[in-house]
Amino acid sequence: MRSFGSSLIFGLATIVCGPVCAPAWAQDWTELKDSLAERGIIPGFVYNLNTVSDLDGGIKRDTILQGNGYLNLRIDSDKFFGFPGLKIYFSELGTHGPNPTGIVGDAQGVSNMTVPPGFRTYEGWAQYNFLDNRWSILVGQYDLGTEFYRLQTAGLFFNYAFGTGSEFGLSGVEGPSIFPFTALGTRIAYRPTDNFVIRTAILDGVPLYRPGGAISPFHKGDGLLLISEAA
Repeated sequence: MRSFGSSLIFGLATIVCGPVCAPAWAQDWTELKDSLAERGIIPGFVYNLNTVSDLDGGIKRDTILQGNGYLNLRIDSDKFFGFPGLKIYFSELGTHGPNPTGIVGDAQGVSNMTVPPGFRTYEGWAQYNFLDNRWSILVGQYDLGTEFYRLQTAGLFFNYAFGTGSEFGLSGVEGPSIFPFTALGTRIAYRPTDNFVIRTAILDGVPLYRPGGAISPFHKGDGLLLISEAA
């Protein structure tokens, strides 16, 4: 079986080329974005589009499209509240597209963008840094994959094999608190030097969005996910 995949990443960007080629809406957006940033409010939107084609072997010749969009908001408390050290972050996730297993017949997922279609809250947390940023505490709905078990290959290739290992990614119910289903919990980090950090996180053993679509944290029997890492 041979398959082909390509990925396109689109993000909000402002191209400054003067009033001749910049549309009015782009200028208005730039002014609004700069005004919000001065107040510590940083909105963003990123859309990922992925195509997968089965060219030979597998189940059938076909091409599918997958996509996900992130709508996020970051608040810097120093500018917004006048209270330094606190950061607040929200992210909503929308996904669409079929599972390529139907055309490829893969044993291990060929696309890490394979997610049940729909809309869900992806992250929502507050983080406080103190003691000269040596200590950090984060509380809320959190994707631990943004800090734990980070692999450079996961940012380059979209095959599951290059991301979080199966020994961890298939643990628990619906996996650990990583894309696309995250859980509530807390993370503590200590950075004794500029190039060394120790992190520990304790999270609900089941994602906030449970199998079947229910939204409920910390049910009896969920268990806890505990993870530590030195980097």
